[in-house]
Amino acid sequence: MQVHCLGLICDVFNLTSTDGEVVRSLAQALQIGWTEFYQALKKTGGTYVLLAEADGFYAVLDACGTVPLAHGGGTVASHPRLIAEGRGFQISDITCG
Repeated sequence: MQVHCLGLICDVFNLTSTDGEVVRSLAQALQIGWTEFYQALKKTGGTYVLLAEADGFYAVLDACGTVPLAHGGGTVASHPRLIAEGRGFQISDITCG
């Protein structure tokens, strides 16, 4: 089980903990199960996307969804246009504004 954080994350009940410690505690909770992971996630604040590998690949946004996330063809990016350009798709005003 792995958890990676893109952005800023903190434990709102322990502001002296580092972002690395918060992510490690989330990974430990995920090893037990998704229910424990989401319980641990309730104590977090910040602007982030968590990428979790646990019998598959998962992306979890912060509670407000403040960081955009697009995915397609095994690629994750902040905007659909980045994925389209990276995969060589034709870009138009209709498809990607």
